[in-house]
Amino acid sequence: MDNNSPKYKLTGNAKFEHVKHDANAMLVSFDIVNPPSKKQPAGSLLHFDLSEYSREGENVDANRILREKFYQAAHFLAENVPAFTALSASVAESGAQRFVLKNPDATRFGIAIFPGVTTIEKIDVNKPVVMVGNLDRLTEFSQIGYERHPKVYLDSNGNKQDLRSAIMVFNQLAMASKDVQQWPLPLTFNGRDFGREETIHNVMKAGFFVRDAINLNADDTPSLYELRLGHTPDKFLAKGYPDPTAVLSTDAKPNKLNQNSELMKAELSEAFVLNRILQVLASQDDRPAQLGSDGHNSNDLAT
Repeated sequence: MDNNSPKYKLTGNAKFEHVKHDANAMLVSFDIVNPPSKKQPAGSLLHFDLSEYSREGENVDANRILREKFYQAAHFLAENVPAFTALSASVAESGAQRFVLKNPDATRFGIAIFPGVTTIEKIDVNKPVVMVGNLDRLTEFSQIGYERHPKVYLDSNGNKQDLRSAIMVFNQLAMASKDVQQWPLPLTFNGRDFGREETIHNVMKAGFFVRDAINLNADDTPSLYELRLGHTPDKFLAKGYPDPTAVLSTDAKPNKLNQNSELMKAELSEAFVLNRILQVLASQDDRPAQLGSDGHNSNDLAT
């Protein structure tokens, strides 16, 4: 079977609910709802408020696209990267349950304010994490260490699609997880170790997590199928976070070969043939035989 088959989907993954739009069809807010798990039996959710995420001087259509870009990137992750669901649950437990997007003119896309999220701050679920910047302006993409890695994936038709927006969203949400911040990785930069509380340390840990989660290798471009078979870190699984799996879609239609094969089985079944014979005999008893243009009886067993 084609390894990049669109028939495969994730099951048990986070879902998008409570999606709200205003009178101009502008996205206002949405929730990422995480399934129940041993760690969070009632499940959890992340709320995203985009009501202030607009650029002055731009028309409604441009700002609509701006907001949808973020939604689409997050939705892609939930549908195609298993570790995203576990990460989302971890972020919710970390206290970052409310996100507000602002200032799309910021120099790069990232987290500007994250109260109660860093390792030295107290959890405060009442204060939102503020995200700023524009996913279409990824001028400093190399800053988090992806310059030597693929920035695209192969879709179900084998075409290359931009993966950068999803990577950036994934990376920033990873920074909002205390689990990721406390990742036991020996990290160095420019020849020296970084302390637990230093921002660059958390950025690098998030980068390591994202590269592992979506299986980015320097000489490889992942397929959509490979993304869905990605690895959820053992640390998340040990805490009981949900672990989505890739399965054959129940909505998938059988291919043409299978359809023809099943049809042939039905036509050649003993019951089908016997029933067809009885129908023909009954029709011959009810009306006179008719001759076709070739002089043969048209009431034969041909189908």
